[in-house]
Amino acid sequence: MLWIWGASSLALFGPALAYGLGSVAVLLAVTLAFAVLTSLTLRATVEIDSDNRLTIRYLVYSFSDELENIRAGATPKFDFRHDDNLGVKRLFRGTRLPCFKVGWFVLRNGKVAFVCVSRKRRARALVTRDGCYILVDPRIARWIQSAATH
Repeated sequence: MLWIWGASSLALFGPALAYGLGSVAVLLAVTLAFAVLTSLTLRATVEIDSDNRLTIRYLVYSFSDELENIRAGATPKFDFRHDDNLGVKRLFRGTRLPCFKVGWFVLRNGKVAFVCVSRKRRARALVTRDGCYILVDPRIARWIQSAATH
């Protein structure tokens, strides 16, 4: 998050100098608001309720399905940016920043997936009975698989 704030500050600081010091405060406030928003968006929640329903939430984007509808086996780790089959092709409805991707995306295989991945570039895919993919960080996939087997 700090590098996003730093890059935003540098990009906005040049025009602030050109238009006077009065605009520096406004631009810093905008940059700080962007940093806070980014920090909030990095907090996706993954939970399994008492009815064994998996829910992944991120601001207005979410995925929810019965845990029994999610196949227990996840794919091996793969690079979600470059994989020929499960790589993220384009944004459908969600957020794509250099440090994370969350929301609904179209994969290179043409299927739609709910994606919740970080800057680590590695993901694991789970598949629902409906054929929808869930691309998540490997840690989240292990947690979902553990919950599904109990």
